[in-house]
Amino acid sequence: MRAARLALASLLVLVGISAIPAGIALVADPSGRGLGMAPEMLGGGPFSDFLVPGLVLLGVHGLGGLIAAGLVFAGSRLTAWLGLLAGSALLVWMLVQLGVIGHTHWLQAVYVGVGLAELGLGLTLLRAGHLAARIARWIAGVSCALAGIAAVAGGVEFLLYPMGSPLQADLDVSVLHATPFPDFFVPGLLLAGVVGGCHVAAAIALVLRPRVGARLGVVAGGAMAVWILAEMALLGTHDGIELVFLALGWLTLAVSYLAGRSGQPASAEPAEPR
Repeated sequence: MRAARLALASLLVLVGISAIPAGIALVADPSGRGLGMAPEMLGGGPFSDFLVPGLVLLGVHGLGGLIAAGLVFAGSRLTAWLGLLAGSALLVWMLVQLGVIGHTHWLQAVYVGVGLAELGLGLTLLRAGHLAARIARWIAGVSCALAGIAAVAGGVEFLLYPMGSPLQADLDVSVLHATPFPDFFVPGLLLAGVVGGCHVAAAIALVLRPRVGARLGVVAGGAMAVWILAEMALLGTHDGIELVFLALGWLTLAVSYLAGRSGQPASAEPAEPR
């Protein structure tokens, strides 16, 4: 547990010291041009400039992260909850960022990974095994339900419009030229039946049969990650939505694995010879 505590504190420091300069820069210049950005990038969000995002970055992820790191280093009883809170906050921040401004830098994927690691370390450090399992199952259930609904809806859309959906004007069969598929029918079957079906089954099982649901969640998260990676490789795309679902896949896999591991009775250690 000491190693997990040290790893969590190190990640909090890493995020904190990288967030503070960026947050100060955005507060000082809300246009974001000092960091190579522009207000036009926020067209899909509720803000007209980067002032509020800068304040959140500075206060929550920067100063808040360093305060949390200090508490973790000091051995606070809140360590596990700080990991859960920091990991969740960072994941929400990154997923909203990817959804609003899209994929602009490879570091976005790194910070998604850091958020997942903080969340996992928080669950690992949560000594109350049954409570840790319940939290992990809840997170896994929500992520499975969200991903399952999205995958089934996307797959059905492909099945209804195999030559390209009118709802996505920039997506037609021409993007499949480097793939083995002539249209979107088979990808639609795979997306709805395999990826979506696994997630929906896992979400239901996590409620009715938690251990079975945890195993299905690992499969579902892996299926989503493989699907997105294959899509990015075959289509040559790497937009924000793809990274959001890639992160969701890894999150589902990680918390489902932890849900299956947490709360299990520890194996008895052999007694030392007298």
